[in-house]
Amino acid sequence: MRFAQYKSDTNLQAAHAALPWIAVFDDHEVQNNWAGDHSDTGIPRGEFRARRAAAFQAYYEHLPLRRAQRPTGPDIRIHRRLVLGDLVDFHVLDTRQYRSPAHTMLGAPQKDWLFHNAHGNFVADVHADFDDPTSPVVATEFVGTSISSEGDGIDHPPGAAALLRANPHRKFDRVSRPQASVCVVASFELEAGCRGAQPR
Repeated sequence: MRFAQYKSDTNLQAAHAALPWIAVFDDHEVQNNWAGDHSDTGIPRGEFRARRAAAFQAYYEHLPLRRAQRPTGPDIRIHRRLVLGDLVDFHVLDTRQYRSPAHTMLGAPQKDWLFHNAHGNFVADVHADFDDPTSPVVATEFVGTSISSEGDGIDHPPGAAALLRANPHRKFDRVSRPQASVCVVASFELEAGCRGAQPR
């Protein structure tokens, strides 16, 4: 009923009509601070899984989700990869269903899925005019793999040459591999008055 109430809002209806949405839940669709099969208020496991099943069904019926996200009882495959041509890949994560109160947020299967799809490190300057490398640098992106993801990188990831040709503002590129030692591969710094990231 609450989803239906929200969907009666004309501004929300206009937003759904005007723009694509990528939906993913957090905790309040089921219960505050829930994690995996664990209720934050001590609800017995069987009862809590029944609540999860009802919550996921309501979520699926009211949000713009694909058939692959149709729930099966208390389980739903909400983590997924959405590819928009050669522009961008979105990795949508489930930070609740596989969470352990003490150990992990993603769970081993989802972590493995993400690791084989999304790990990379790069440094890139953002110019006011992408097509004019002499235009002012308005920002610099530092994107790195999580320090807990058990990866380091390889110096020349597949497709790196084509990627760098398509984006000349990218100054560093490296992808991760599992079970590697910690090391410093490259250092960059930003200083007031300098144009973007400078190797150190």
